[in-house]
Amino acid sequence: MADNKGKKIKKYGNKEAILKDMQSDLNLPVVINWKNGEFEVVNKTIMRKKAFKSPDPEVKYESVEEDMTPRWLKDMIGTKMSPKKYKHALDVLTKIVDRKKKETNGNLRHGVVYYAAQVAKQYDGVDARNLAKAYEKSVSEATDPVDAASAKIDREKETDKKKHDRILDRARLARARQKNRETK
Repeated sequence: MADNKGKKIKKYGNKEAILKDMQSDLNLPVVINWKNGEFEVVNKTIMRKKAFKSPDPEVKYESVEEDMTPRWLKDMIGTKMSPKKYKHALDVLTKIVDRKKKETNGNLRHGVVYYAAQVAKQYDGVDARNLAKAYEKSVSEATDPVDAASAKIDREKETDKKKHDRILDRARLARARQKNRETK
């Protein structure tokens, strides 16, 4: 904002002004201090209100969001689809798959394509197969193979421990029944 609107702010000198973000309806009442050829902008408060009124002059700007969409996702969806829409759908899919994995100890009841299809229904123009591919790509980039292998080993150990505990419980129960028969 300082780079884009600095000239407009300078003309208000030692006064108060309202900085308005037109996209997010943010209103920033500020005090502009002009000293020795440099200016300083001090925020008084921040308000989110569409019809904000003030006697102070307004400096309007539009916030520019940095596009954090990975290049492979842009290449996959092409230029016709909105990368933001895919990114949001991918975030939703990731949350759902993570929750399902947690609920089922890492074993999904359905494949990722199934969950991608369910999410894609909620977003107009989002292809389920591309969404599933994007998820697989993001997971492969995010996880270290050694961490994934050690997590799988830990899950197997836990499953084996439960299995062995059940076997020992049955054996102890059989021994107790046998002793009860002998004492009758």
